[in-house]
Amino acid sequence: MEASGDSTILHYEGDAQVGGRLASVGQRLLDTSANAIIRQSLEGLEAQIVARTNGNGSGEGDTAVATPLSPAPPSQTEFALGVARHMVEDMFAEENQEELIRKAVIAAGTLLILYLLIDWFAGRIANKVARKMK
Repeated sequence: MEASGDSTILHYEGDAQVGGRLASVGQRLLDTSANAIIRQSLEGLEAQIVARTNGNGSGEGDTAVATPLSPAPPSQTEFALGVARHMVEDMFAEENQEELIRKAVIAAGTLLILYLLIDWFAGRIANKVARKMK
């Protein structure tokens, strides 16, 4: 935690460790998902704090009853979209761009090789069929 004028900045870090078959999905994807969920949870906490702080400050002296306002919790769809948005932001962050470009080049090369192999194989089959039809 760090004081910043009238507010406080919270620096956080999450660590997700998964083993077994689920870990074979890719630790990077799991780390990104965990960070996105942590970030969205802290944003929800911030919304709760802001709503309760603003809700208690409005009133006319002792006559008004302060009722803390609470934002509605997100639906499952909103939560999933928020996690996906944070994952995309994390994947396209500057520190990940080199890795992303490297993976894109490898994927493009692999697709090109597969295309050439399939084209070559289809040509061989077409030649065999043409010979049998003669």
